[in-house]
Amino acid sequence: MKINDAVRTPTLQPQSPAAPTAPAPTTNTVVPGAQQQARTSDTFSATSTTAARAPSAAPQQWTPAPSLDHVRNGGGAVTLSRGMEGESVRDLQRMLGLPTDQQDGKFGDGTRAAVAAFQQSAGLKVPPGLEGQVGATTLQVLEKAAAGHSAPGGSVNLDQELASPRSLISRAIGHAEGNLDVNGNTTGSYAGHTDYGNGKTNRGTFSYQHGASSPEAADQAQLAKFRAQRPAYEAAARKAGLDPNNPLLAAAYFDTFTQSEAAANLPGGFLDQLPQLAREGVTPEHIIEARVRSYVDPNTGRLDAPAFGNDPARLRQDQARRMDAVVSVLQHEGKGGSTGPSSTPSTSPTTGPAPAPTSSPVSDTLLKNGSSGPEVESLQKQLAQAGFDPGGVDGTFGPNTEAAVMAFQKAQGLEADGVAGPQTKAALAKATTPATPAPSSGPTQWTPAPSAADVASGKGVLKQGMQGESVKQLQTQLGLEADGKFGQQTAEAVAAFQKSAGLKPPPGMEGQVGKTTLEALKKAGSAITNGTVNTQNPILQKLATSPLNNGAYGTCVATTLYNMDRLGIPSFEGGTTGDPNNPRGAMVRMMREAQWVSVPLPGSHPQRISSPYGEVTANVISADDYEKMAQAGKIPSGALIFQTRHGWDYSGGSSGNDMGVVRDGGRVTHNFESMNPIIYGDAKSVVILVPKDALRPSTS
Repeated sequence: MKINDAVRTPTLQPQSPAAPTAPAPTTNTVVPGAQQQARTSDTFSATSTTAARAPSAAPQQWTPAPSLDHVRNGGGAVTLSRGMEGESVRDLQRMLGLPTDQQDGKFGDGTRAAVAAFQQSAGLKVPPGLEGQVGATTLQVLEKAAAGHSAPGGSVNLDQELASPRSLISRAIGHAEGNLDVNGNTTGSYAGHTDYGNGKTNRGTFSYQHGASSPEAADQAQLAKFRAQRPAYEAAARKAGLDPNNPLLAAAYFDTFTQSEAAANLPGGFLDQLPQLAREGVTPEHIIEARVRSYVDPNTGRLDAPAFGNDPARLRQDQARRMDAVVSVLQHEGKGGSTGPSSTPSTSPTTGPAPAPTSSPVSDTLLKNGSSGPEVESLQKQLAQAGFDPGGVDGTFGPNTEAAVMAFQKAQGLEADGVAGPQTKAALAKATTPATPAPSSGPTQWTPAPSAADVASGKGVLKQGMQGESVKQLQTQLGLEADGKFGQQTAEAVAAFQKSAGLKPPPGMEGQVGKTTLEALKKAGSAITNGTVNTQNPILQKLATSPLNNGAYGTCVATTLYNMDRLGIPSFEGGTTGDPNNPRGAMVRMMREAQWVSVPLPGSHPQRISSPYGEVTANVISADDYEKMAQAGKIPSGALIFQTRHGWDYSGGSSGNDMGVVRDGGRVTHNFESMNPIIYGDAKSVVILVPKDALRPSTS
């Protein structure tokens, strides 16, 4: 809640946490890119500018449509197209999120326009003349989008959610406000408490502070405000191509509205952040950043959050705390998704780690080995921010947390008993309170780095501003120039490795090296060696200079393997149907069975990649960096290229992931035909393979 809606000032609530009910599902799933076209009826011409061809009058005769199974398994030869009708078309219309009255099973202009819009938004490169038709590739991507975009764990019924203070969303907000626990039971602050941000009296589930006579009356007053905001929220969500019944999205919006109505609704507020959220994905970490941006005044470009001293780090931590509480309630009912805000970077390059709220009192509770709960989780986050790795943030006080507490106590001159009492907690709070931020150009004074042995045992971490032999060893492992100084470049390389290796550092430890990151670096070590490619290798020469046959649309793996077989180049027996992400499966099999290796291109980093065919460590480079090298002709011709727009852990199908042959120094990729270096404009990363005997160790 907030007092003055012209200012984006949130109210600050006591930290405590709410539970859920199972609401009735809704029918429509809104897929990004399709909603703009969903207003076009199939009984007359579309007005879309997205479709490639001008629409014509709706057909009078409808032909039977093939089943989705036939389309799915038809390899592009079987399609759904304009003029067809049947249940498969009706299913398609549902997946596209067309209005119920347009889910008539007839593939007319409106359906074709919605399909074309989806293809464009999904980055699909459809052959000329096939825009707006649904073949195997479009169907696969659409089914994945429809399954994942409607909400983690399903949908909610907003009629029910906004009617009760004990609905799922109400409980999530009450938990974020500290007035309900995760099970929906009231806490001591429910009856009434003073908002330490503005001095007002808060009552009820939502900390309503506008003079309600009782907590129950306060709840009904706030629910009425929610219902009044619902049309604006639903309209903004649908305009962005999002499902307003997504429980995570709905809870995030109404929780933002509860904390600050201005941050939710004013220009630049949360509703205005929905288009970017649609592009990034509705995940807790993206929502946290959207909520932080909601407090930026678009007229000045400055943060407008005086309750947090206009400190972006403090604001971000509070938004992460609230989303953590929201997600815990949604997950309690199986509706919270798989990604929690604990994996969210709580820092920005210029703000540094987010501190614990300085106004929070220090608890008298003794935390020790065997303790568990939110206080332990908070303790672990503070330890990580102070540079003492607790071995993860999981809310369980185990041996790693105990060791981190003891190391911190020793550093502070306290009795090192491994028990976090009031004195240790107060020292931690002080240690994690931010000082004046250092210039972004990096420190000029270097502090001694702990030894690699101390890092490996959990007694210390390597981080920016340190200097020493252990930093030099780290830089060598990362393939950087080893000057022994942990600067911005080293921190960015560490953060990139952590992300690629699937590590989730505690908030405040992104780009720092503790025990877990060091162990992962050692495991991946063999893949970080420098090397040069012998471009005269006979296999590379053959793939670089021989004519390559084209294949059918969407057959990149099959076409590449066919060309290799035709040229007498060994690959592996059988196909890659055992891995739904076929290009990844082919990469793994080429490395494990055909003895091809990944090239450590400049700027690449090692990443463990798993497939039903096994696990490999490959050198992964960003698509942007690869494209620059390719345009300059610096990629070995004849190499195999694998690129992804989803990430290498994606198993939702092969669409958006590609395999091909590098030609002309990388300026051309022969996929199922000759294409640009990067096939998808939004590709994320690339792996380059060459025969093992073509990669020579660097002598430098």
